Amino acid sequence: MNRVYMRFERVLGLWRVSFMPLGSSDRLRDFTFSDGRKIEEIAERAGALRDLAAKQSLDVGLRNGLGGVELSLAPEQFDKLRVR
Repeated sequence: MNRVYMRFERVLGLWRVSFMPLGSSDRLRDFTFSDGRKIEEIAERAGALRDLAAKQSLDVGLRNGLGGVELSLAPEQFDKLRVR
């Protein structure tokens, strides 16, 4: 498993999402989404919502327009994030 930090921020009605390996300041990739539900889907698929506290933290970040979560990615998922 690869540990990745997903940071999200709402800017002018859009969500900017950055992915960085834990312990590194290098960005893997950036995305822009129009809907915060996409961030929730990514967090759920990557095992970030493991308990109530993690779910509430994500909800607060989405409400406030700024936040981040740690993801556990399979090697295939991690490879898809790398810019080629």
